[in-house]
Amino acid sequence: MRITFSKPNVDLPFPDPVAIQKDSYKWFLEKGIPGVLKEVGEIHDTTGRGWSLSFSDPVIEDPARSVAEAKEKGLTYDAPWYITATIKKIGTNEQKKKDIYMGNIPLMTSEGVFVVNGVTKVIINQLSRAQGVVFTSIKDKTSGLNLPTAKILPTSGVWLDFEISKHGVMTVKIDRKRKLPLTVLLRLFGLGSNEEILSTFEDVVEDPLDSLITKTLEKDSTSDYDGAVLEVYKKMRPGDPLVLENARYLCDDLFFNSKRYNLGAVGRFKINRRLGGDLPIEEKYFLLQQSDLIDIVKYLIKLYQGSGDAFYDDIDSLANRRIRSVGELVRSEMRYGFYQLERLVREKMALQPKEVLPDPSILISPKPVSARIISYLASGQLSQLLGEYNPLESLDHKRRLSVLGKGGLTRERASYAVRDAHPTHYGKIGPIRSPEGTNIGLVTYLAVRARVNSYGFL
Repeated sequence: MRITFSKPNVDLPFPDPVAIQKDSYKWFLEKGIPGVLKEVGEIHDTTGRGWSLSFSDPVIEDPARSVAEAKEKGLTYDAPWYITATIKKIGTNEQKKKDIYMGNIPLMTSEGVFVVNGVTKVIINQLSRAQGVVFTSIKDKTSGLNLPTAKILPTSGVWLDFEISKHGVMTVKIDRKRKLPLTVLLRLFGLGSNEEILSTFEDVVEDPLDSLITKTLEKDSTSDYDGAVLEVYKKMRPGDPLVLENARYLCDDLFFNSKRYNLGAVGRFKINRRLGGDLPIEEKYFLLQQSDLIDIVKYLIKLYQGSGDAFYDDIDSLANRRIRSVGELVRSEMRYGFYQLERLVREKMALQPKEVLPDPSILISPKPVSARIISYLASGQLSQLLGEYNPLESLDHKRRLSVLGKGGLTRERASYAVRDAHPTHYGKIGPIRSPEGTNIGLVTYLAVRARVNSYGFL
């Protein structure tokens, strides 16, 4: 007989093993769809008639059939959904409103799976890089120096890569295009003159005459905002004629248009956390702010100087990776579908008679949106046939994590560091539960009591 003198462990209730899938898809139906409609915003006519089309009030009706019936008859378990489309003429009270049928939207069963054409499908969770800012270093081949770099990853929009050369010049790449002096980007965000730039960074500059900022300004051929936008335009659109108006429009579109550039709630949270910022996690702060850019440049200078309180990020840590579950993945496809729909609406607007306000149903076709979602469920890389050899295998499949798929890594590109079990995995990801062969380390499984927070972090 074994006698134990330890206190009994707390008996924690066993969590719902497929809560991640169910909660994520519930979020998509309740908040994700209205969010997409808000993101699309108003669609304006391009021929100067002053027409504006907007979408609101998505309604999902009851499913047309039961799960058992869908499996038996080889059909999809789905429900019809509608949105209210309003077209109006700007400057007048003239408007037309109509409920538009947007096709059928697949519904998730109580077991966390979909039934598509009678076949049970599961969308597995994707483990991807978190949005925000990441500080790393690269070794210069000629000098052997470790030079700091930073990367800003948005939810949507251009990537920004910051580097410091061995000569002490700070550069930035916009969307992996050619390098620009970093001060050009600072001018775009409101620090117009050299004096403003120097005074902003005087607290982290040790020697004003031989500092990183001074060396960068020497390489910068611009002196104000207009010069900066032309320089960016030259790099982003090589060969196009330099027109100041076009250059301003491009730069506004790249960084100050929330439809084109968006850090998202996760990006704002991570930038605040990494740089000690206190901006509220609200929609108006989902764009990159001047204060963010200044803090990132200051942190790079501290890393270059070897300051004690500055440190590099570990990109394989779960602090810099997050779960993109089914709701977020399907929302992303719906968003692309609505942008295709937007293009078709503009084309149809141009063909309508000028005098009469057209009916919204003439302009809107649900095909781009519904086809995008159905094709993702049918043939997406993360949409898989549910393994049904036994109940445990089915449950295991729903708790699978993959770094592959759209927006993730490929088997060929994945490095040894990604495939390795990281110390942060323990207790959250089964470190030895990984298939042999080409997928080793790329496909893993959630630990039994692991759960995902509202930002997608394990």
